[in-house]
Amino acid sequence: MEFTSEGVEKAVTVFYTSRTSDQAEAHRWLTEAQASSTAWKFVWELLDPSKLTEVQFFGAITLHSKIVKWWHEIPIDQYTPLRNQILGSIASHCSGPKIVLSKLCAALSAYIINVTPEHWPNPINELIQTFLTPSTTVPAERTAWILMEILTMLPDELNNSRIGAQQKGAVLACLRDSVHRVVEVVRHCLSDASFQNANEVKEHAASCAVSWLRIGMPIAACEGLALDLLNMVLQNATSDDYTESSQSLIEAALNCLESLVTHPDTHLNPKHVQRLMEEILKLEVLLGPKWHSADEVVTSKIYRLFVGMGECHSKLILRLLLQPGSSKVLGSKIVENILRATSIQGVYPVEECISVHSLGFWYILQEDVQPMEGDERTDCITVLSPIYCTLVEVLLKKSALPPDIDEWNSDDREKLRWYRQDVADTLMYCYQILHDQILELLLHDLSARATEFEESWQPVEANLHAWMAIAELVPNVKPQIGSFFMILQNIPISKSNIKVFNAAIDCMGAYADWININPSFLSYVIPTVMSGLENTESAPSSSMALKDLSRDCQLTIQQYADNIIRCIQAAIISGSLGHAENIRLMYALGRLLSPMPLEKIMMYLNEILVPCVRELEILANSEDKGMQTYSDILLRLKMMSTIFATLDTSAVRGGALKSDDPQPVLLILEKVFPVLETITCKWCTDEEIMKAMCTLLKQAVSTLLEKFEIVLPPVVNMLMKSFRVRPQPSVLELLQQIVILFGRDTEHTQMIHSLVTDICRISMTFCFSSPSTSEHCDVIESFFNLLSQLIKKIPKLFLMMDVEEVKGFFRSGIESLQLPETPVLKSSSTFLKCFIKQSWEYVHFSTIVNDCGEALVQRILLCIGGNCPRTMIDHLADLLMMLNRKQTEMFARWLTDNVSAIEFPGHGVSQNARAQFVQMVLRERANKRKLQEIVRGFTLICRGLAGTEFGGQLIIL
Repeated sequence: MEFTSEGVEKAVTVFYTSRTSDQAEAHRWLTEAQASSTAWKFVWELLDPSKLTEVQFFGAITLHSKIVKWWHEIPIDQYTPLRNQILGSIASHCSGPKIVLSKLCAALSAYIINVTPEHWPNPINELIQTFLTPSTTVPAERTAWILMEILTMLPDELNNSRIGAQQKGAVLACLRDSVHRVVEVVRHCLSDASFQNANEVKEHAASCAVSWLRIGMPIAACEGLALDLLNMVLQNATSDDYTESSQSLIEAALNCLESLVTHPDTHLNPKHVQRLMEEILKLEVLLGPKWHSADEVVTSKIYRLFVGMGECHSKLILRLLLQPGSSKVLGSKIVENILRATSIQGVYPVEECISVHSLGFWYILQEDVQPMEGDERTDCITVLSPIYCTLVEVLLKKSALPPDIDEWNSDDREKLRWYRQDVADTLMYCYQILHDQILELLLHDLSARATEFEESWQPVEANLHAWMAIAELVPNVKPQIGSFFMILQNIPISKSNIKVFNAAIDCMGAYADWININPSFLSYVIPTVMSGLENTESAPSSSMALKDLSRDCQLTIQQYADNIIRCIQAAIISGSLGHAENIRLMYALGRLLSPMPLEKIMMYLNEILVPCVRELEILANSEDKGMQTYSDILLRLKMMSTIFATLDTSAVRGGALKSDDPQPVLLILEKVFPVLETITCKWCTDEEIMKAMCTLLKQAVSTLLEKFEIVLPPVVNMLMKSFRVRPQPSVLELLQQIVILFGRDTEHTQMIHSLVTDICRISMTFCFSSPSTSEHCDVIESFFNLLSQLIKKIPKLFLMMDVEEVKGFFRSGIESLQLPETPVLKSSSTFLKCFIKQSWEYVHFSTIVNDCGEALVQRILLCIGGNCPRTMIDHLADLLMMLNRKQTEMFARWLTDNVSAIEFPGHGVSQNARAQFVQMVLRERANKRKLQEIVRGFTLICRGLAGTEFGGQLIIL
């Protein structure tokens, strides 16, 4: 197809003015036009200033794209003419349109990356000389802006370029050699008062400096630049002629200062950093209300600068705080300003959004103290303790709930919830520094607030929130916890103030472990927690606290067990609780019942659980399959699942059950089993219902263990009936648990063998007989996980099968390596690896590996060549190593033959690279990490990503 400038111009017009379908077709055609070699010719015609802006913009985009993606199409002798053409286009567009000019600058930057340093040894100096030479036709501020635009884009173009690693290193070295010159130019643009539109050029110069900081501008070379930026901020912020342009310039300067002071290399020059800190602290005068910078955006930027400086140089700040004189004053000022950011006036997030950004600093600062030892640690704690005490007081104020919170919209309430969680985390960091001090501080604050509770409840709620935040860190031996509960008992907490009530309940649950060794407080805690179940607003906190108490105080709480169970029964019968609360109550019920005698357990279960079973039976037999029925069935299955998990009489030390008594879970399961069969028959195609059903039975298996064999045949029969109708991953996972538990028992051998055979045949038919295998990836994953466990733990089951049937599993594992779903590839490769490992011991398996091994190697090479996600490469490397260990001679032949073949693993890989890969793989039979590196490197070559930044961004899962 021939592409002309006229045709492209028409297509661009269609793209911007037509319907969606026409736009899509025009976009496809324009993309093909960009990729064509003709684009090098028509692009200059499109850039004619007389054309429409849209046409010129497409021309500029095309030019940039051609230089980045199709540089190899340009002959070397055309490099200089191309440069002149780009510069000419920039000159002709110097007055705009700006979007075209900006893209042309990007094209020149991309050009520089491709020709430096071999074909253009010193581009930066030449560009600077060209654009800063006075012109009679172009205003100086315009040429300065263009120069800043080009320089700003250079580091980004280098990062995004497709050049090789060696050339990229050479370009980077060339750019770094020009850093001092770039700094000079930036400073010139910041200080030149002759520009008519000075603020725009200065703002661009600050952005240019940010861009160059990414490639490594030494802080020593930037001290003058930093001073210029600071002076610019101070002058504009305090100027009477403060405009929107001034604010934008201040923001750009502050961004540049933040990038400079937080650069990763700055820690190498602590003296320069310290001097820079002293200068930056001059900005604190702008945080008062009398300056224009009281504008929230600029104020936020200044605080972010202080916080960034603190986070990046926390170790230096600690050293300053420990030194005498001016150094300590400097460190203290930095910390004070960050504390000032934390304590800024206003309620987050409706009145201020600054304080949240400072919380990370307090974590970093205390984290730097933790590795210290001896006197150094003691000195740091001594210096930081007053600061962190003040911080605690600040956080108590900032986390207090506003009186009108119920009137807030849901988004703001959610932001405040997350903010309070961040505050809670910060209080934990405070505890790492203060220990007993924070406990005494919170006690004193709560004692003072308790007397004013009726007038102002928010401080009490915030204090309780703080106690809950540090609960997991406070040792149970601390006497302050007892004092806290003594004060808590005397506060007139009631459900009339639901937020304080919930905070108190949350604290009771958080300190359940302490209450277990101080059971005298149960007489206060239990009635309070139980009363919360009567209110839908407090039920979530009460049910959570009850869950914690029943877990941590399982035996000490027994004297209150009858009353608690009656409250649980009443709450469930009321029907006012949410699903999560009902499930948590079942958890508590199971824990409370476990230490009781069997007769008492069954009495309560008959009263509470049997009605639940009857309701489930009614739902199961109902013809209605609507959402309400569906939801009710799920709830009751999850409730029974929870009690199956927690009602374990054999696990309770001091339990009342006799050794020959049956487990209550078994008795319940026998009663409920007919209902479960009905549900399974009716809902076997529904994934969520079957998942809840299988979770219930899993919990029963985990609790009963060998005693589950009483109900084993009917359960297996029920599961296999559903599996034949619609294989579900949850059913496979449950069957795996059953097979592993009973597969080694001689008396169950035949039944388990038949079960495994049926599972495998159904799974193979369902997953691999369909043309759309990927639709069943969840079942395939679970199936190979099952096979992996069986091959490792009960290989005799495979020995009882027909060889061809087992070979089918192996071949299916090979085929599954080509599926795009990562979990499937992971599970199938694990199965293949386990199978190959066992082939060393069993001839039955060794024959299969010998027959199918070459097909496996071929598939692995295709995956390495690009047919699977790079995140899975390490699993494939493990497969290669296992083959090399267990089938050494045959593997060497399979690998050599297939890597040498023209279609494996990639067309663009040289024979030398292939031979080297084979040699290295065969050599590595023990060092897994080394082999993984070899395979990663080869897959990058096969995919054409070797030496690219994207190729280096591999995250192994």
